[in-house]
Amino acid sequence: MENRICAALYEIAEENMRRSGGSFSHPKAAFLYFDRSDPHSVDVLSLLKEPCTNEEFVEIAYLAVLGRPIDAPSLKQWQKQCGMPAWKFRRLVVRNLTASREADLCHKRICHNICRSPRRRKKDMGGFMVKRLLPVYRKLPQGMKNVIRKTMGVDNT
Repeated sequence: MENRICAALYEIAEENMRRSGGSFSHPKAAFLYFDRSDPHSVDVLSLLKEPCTNEEFVEIAYLAVLGRPIDAPSLKQWQKQCGMPAWKFRRLVVRNLTASREADLCHKRICHNICRSPRRRKKDMGGFMVKRLLPVYRKLPQGMKNVIRKTMGVDNT
């Protein structure tokens, strides 16, 4: 959908929410970001260029990278740092979120990540898991192996 149409829809829905005494839990910038983004991957370069405030960026980044809204304690912690320059703040948020264990569990593809944390490498975790799971996989019946291969996107031919 075109961004201006989505913005108009958001404004109509927001007005209706206000009339009924409610409000949206996410900012308009988050709604517009998800309209034009792939839900299964995060392009860090486009995320960093998102036209929004630092407060809105934290909410968008949590939804994009972790697939969930930001929790209250984390929001308070990030709000303390919102006075930083936008480029520095955004890189810090993305670096912390993409390096978290929770981000690994979300299984989202992280593209163009210029904010990588040098302290943790994903391949270390992957190698460990392959060593542990491969013997179990080999003992499974062929039907289960086919389901796993299909889930992982591997051709069964």
